[in-house]
Amino acid sequence: MKNVRIAVLVASLTSTITLTAHADKHMMMKTHPVIRPSADLKWSPLVPELGAKGPQISVVFGDLKKGPVGLLLKQPAGARPGPHTHTSDYWAVVVSGQLQDFEPGKGDTAARLGAGSWWMQPGKAAHDNHCDEKSECVLFAYFPRGFDFAPVAAAKAER
Repeated sequence: MKNVRIAVLVASLTSTITLTAHADKHMMMKTHPVIRPSADLKWSPLVPELGAKGPQISVVFGDLKKGPVGLLLKQPAGARPGPHTHTSDYWAVVVSGQLQDFEPGKGDTAARLGAGSWWMQPGKAAHDNHCDEKSECVLFAYFPRGFDFAPVAAAKAER
């Protein structure tokens, strides 16, 4: 029984150390809260050619390219980025608006996700996201291995 307790303790410590290693070192070194009102967020166009009329991101913590990174993504009402993949798995939570996340070709049956809804998307899995036409969508996403965006041809995505 003692060996089982030691094994559980070692497994718990290993998990804690692994999770801590993935946390943003700079945020962990803070000795006071970091507070950022929404009016002070710095938004960057995800598609430079579209500027503020297209999707925008605001990095909350981490390294956008290498990860881990937590970011806010703001999409205009009616946004439809098309089938795409990301190298990293990601977890997302809807902050405002209503959107759908689905496998290509399954948009008609995809659940509508409102504020507080969340999903996990495996890395390299083709998917699409549609923002409702009535209002912009804002979501928070966490990418352990950095953020990227790779469009996928519709025919290839539906295989």
